[in-house]
Amino acid sequence: MLSSLGVMADVSVGVGLAASESDVTGLPSGAMDWSCWGVQVGSMALVVAIAGGLWLGVYNRRMRAEIARRIQSEAERESLITELTQALEEVRELNGLLPICSSCLKIRNDTGYWEKLESYIESHTKARFSHGICNDCMKKRYPYLFDEEETDGEIDDFYNKESGTFPSDKT
Repeated sequence: MLSSLGVMADVSVGVGLAASESDVTGLPSGAMDWSCWGVQVGSMALVVAIAGGLWLGVYNRRMRAEIARRIQSEAERESLITELTQALEEVRELNGLLPICSSCLKIRNDTGYWEKLESYIESHTKARFSHGICNDCMKKRYPYLFDEEETDGEIDDFYNKESGTFPSDKT
């Protein structure tokens, strides 16, 4: 390596770039002088840029995590709002006193008119009615269908509780 420096020194002196070989053998005196303000400002700017980049990277990661958390929270809130809205639509309850006729079982509505029990409940709730006849009422209204010796168990066999109807083959 020294031989190549010597060759470079000889060439530099021969061309007129250096006054003597001693000027060429070491580094030039002003090349890495840290007292130069340009080098100091540039170095400080580089340090600040690197620190700023690192800080922005950390801040960006934190903001992405916060955005993901808020998106999840918003989705949970929307789901809860949907559930509560559905529950509110399903819960339509009757409360208070209902004036009802003890004879025909009609109910007096808010406008003062009498309407059938089924109509009133269907208009104020989501309940729907299916009509049938209980065993006691069937005995009272249609006594000719039953023998006097028949018991309640035989009546239950004759009457279909689920649909509230008589089987078509026995009527």
